[in-house]
Amino acid sequence: MLLFGFLSLLAVQAAVLGSSIHDDTITEFSVKVYHELRATNEDENILFSPLSIAIAVGMVELGARGASLKEIRHALGYDKLKNGEEFSLLKDLSSMMTAQERHYVLSIANSLYLQNGFHISDKFIQLMKKYFKAEVENVDFSQGSTVADHINAWVENHTNSKFSSSIESLGLLALSDDLSHFVSSGHY
Repeated sequence: MLLFGFLSLLAVQAAVLGSSIHDDTITEFSVKVYHELRATNEDENILFSPLSIAIAVGMVELGARGASLKEIRHALGYDKLKNGEEFSLLKDLSSMMTAQERHYVLSIANSLYLQNGFHISDKFIQLMKKYFKAEVENVDFSQGSTVADHINAWVENHTNSKFSSSIESLGLLALSDDLSHFVSSGHY
């Protein structure tokens, strides 16, 4: 049985070696995710990106407060880091992984879609752009298929047409403690 999950772990670890980034944090998180995926898919090959998962959860964490923030930080292994230090870690790691001088091509694109009329602070939007280079856009989720088509076009455009039609239906997941709405989807 092939264990493809470790390929992405090794790529992340290779990028971190020799840097000032807390590589133990990244490695521990990657191994934890691998074991969780392995437990639920024990007879299947696994391919995952610890960096993609950490970025997606980091975007959620940016809007979290109170108990939710504490749980997210603990789940990702950020307990050893100063509050907010993980965002610089993710930004730096993303920059290293997508550097021009690498022997591979890796692009990272992030976007946040908000319901029209849902207000979030300008500071939150600035931090999303600063740490995650995320585009923030308002849409009308009641127009499900139109929004899904719009997001699919964005994905296709930002992945050089490597992925298309990744979202078939949309659902909103509301998280507590002042966390903004987050679009969840399936069928990747």
